[in-house]
Amino acid sequence: MSGTTTDTSTESTQAGGGGVLGAALRGGAWALVGTVVGRLANTAVLLVAAATLGSTDFGGVSIAISTVLVVASVSALGLPVAAQKLVAEAGDRDVARRERLIDVTAVLAVAVGVLVAVCFYAGSGLVASLALGDAGLALAVAAAAPLVLTTPFIEVLAGLLAARERFRSVGVLRAQHGIGAAVAVGIALAVAPGTFETLLALAAGEILTCCVGWWLLNRARDPRVRRVRLPRENVRTVARALLAVSLPAMLASVALQPAMWVGQLTLAHHPDGLAAVGLFAVALRWHAIALFVPATMGSVLLPMLGRLRATGRTDDARALFLRYGGLTLVFSTLACLVLVVGASLLMGLQGAEYLAGAGILTVLAVAVVPTALNNVLSQRAVAEGRLALWVVSDVALAVTLLVCALLLVPRMGGVGLAFSYLAAYVATCLVLLPIALGRRRAEPAP
Repeated sequence: MSGTTTDTSTESTQAGGGGVLGAALRGGAWALVGTVVGRLANTAVLLVAAATLGSTDFGGVSIAISTVLVVASVSALGLPVAAQKLVAEAGDRDVARRERLIDVTAVLAVAVGVLVAVCFYAGSGLVASLALGDAGLALAVAAAAPLVLTTPFIEVLAGLLAARERFRSVGVLRAQHGIGAAVAVGIALAVAPGTFETLLALAAGEILTCCVGWWLLNRARDPRVRRVRLPRENVRTVARALLAVSLPAMLASVALQPAMWVGQLTLAHHPDGLAAVGLFAVALRWHAIALFVPATMGSVLLPMLGRLRATGRTDDARALFLRYGGLTLVFSTLACLVLVVGASLLMGLQGAEYLAGAGILTVLAVAVVPTALNNVLSQRAVAEGRLALWVVSDVALAVTLLVCALLLVPRMGGVGLAFSYLAAYVATCLVLLPIALGRRRAEPAP
């Protein structure tokens, strides 16, 4: 085991499934605490922003962020998933490969992110006019341009830390991410509230998080092997292995994010469009809060399943998957019930105008369960190398979401988009059902 001695690592986990689950829960607990702190801080300030800016201006913030996520799904190149899988499999068995994977991942993420962010900034006027249909959003789109780099890079850093099973550092990164964004946006709301200022402050907070994440990653790398140098041809080999996993991951993301974006864009063209997007964005924020316990606890699955697979411990991997799946179902069902019961109260916290979104939140509450289960199923699919099935599941999600949104949003507005989300995540879980039922024994990774 390398890195700092204060971090939690599971390299010496017991062979039994119970020992693996215990280690996973301890690792997940560290990540969970940090994510709870960060998510609460981030959500609190965005809900304050929703109340301060009003549903129309907050809708502008939301549609700009949704547009960035579509572009970032390409600029990310699928690296967060690929790096987490491959670095976890290399572990301490192949230190040179592990360190080179980290180096190549970081260089690719920054180089592509900077290039795409500059192009996005330069074309912000065209994006606002042609894609969003509102030239007045050009400044908002320009302010959000840095997020094209920072958002995927933060996920890359979190993935690399998780791959090394430095879950305490993942928790620190997640906490700082939320707190940094909350402080920056809070200052902007107090000094000069507006769509442009809010997005610019959000970008500043994410830049700070990238710096903190890079420091945490370097701190987790053993200084004795941090500067390992490989022959150039081995660097190319590592890059090819990385892209072999990252490109299918990118295809999955590219299939998904545009469908989500088109759904919100369709809603934006509804009567009182930006206000409707604002209502949906707030409801979706509460949906995300309900997900963070099962999603964060599940974030340890991919690195641990990858390590267990790489060392031939397939029975332990299956036991971990089944137990985590059961816990995820319990947590997500409880979260769903809380949101259904408190939908009106929660939406009303942002102001009376948001009470109209209670129906949206009720439907999204039900969607919490299949969304949480999809996360667990997807991580096992990636860990086992069943990338084609994973990509197909995300394509099914995207197509279902897109078709349902085009059919339902014009008739039902935000509630129709919420039903589209629910149908999409049910569809992707059905595609991934063989993952839950099968007993595939993957060969150890080379």
